[in-house]
Amino acid sequence: MSLEELDEHERSERVREWVRKNIGSIVIGLAAGIGLIYGVEQWTHQRNRTASLAGDEYRAYVEAVEKKDELAIATLGKTLRDKYPSSPYAALAALNDAATAAAAGKNDEALASLAWAEANVTMPELKELAMLRRARLLVATGKAEEALALATRIAAEGYKALAAEVRGDALLALKRADEAATAYDEALVGLDAASARRELVEMKRNDLATAKAGS
Repeated sequence: MSLEELDEHERSERVREWVRKNIGSIVIGLAAGIGLIYGVEQWTHQRNRTASLAGDEYRAYVEAVEKKDELAIATLGKTLRDKYPSSPYAALAALNDAATAAAAGKNDEALASLAWAEANVTMPELKELAMLRRARLLVATGKAEEALALATRIAAEGYKALAAEVRGDALLALKRADEAATAYDEALVGLDAASARRELVEMKRNDLATAKAGS
């Protein structure tokens, strides 16, 4: 999966919006005295500078991905993780690295990148996106119990339906068909009627109903 294939929850535009909103989130009214105000200003300047540098590194990373420059991808991704571990940019790079690794069949490497993003990023949406992707991959690699536990922890409104689908997949793998059907029903409630994802979940739900009728 390439960066341009990320869905609306994953696009860097949302990340930039998050950075814009949070860069200035300091309570100046609490500053007591010129010295503290100066300190706050210095802190704000440093935070702005750090975010800008991380953004520059990420733009270079995206260009490397577009050019399929594997050496630059690896180097820039490591720089983002080492220098700006809690930034959304580092998490986006880790998510892309995970997708690339999974596509190449390197599932352990992909799981490690997703776990890193989940553990380090402070942006809630990206943290739960990493959790969601890791849960999906855990199901695919036969670790349904772990996937179920992880998917159950996903609480963000934008991911609830997708998390319910993953729970259904995990429960089905654990041969808990009735619970899987309930999870798929929950997913269908939250998915847009015209979405391709809804069609997929409906197929899973219908297959379960057919199997139950034939048993």
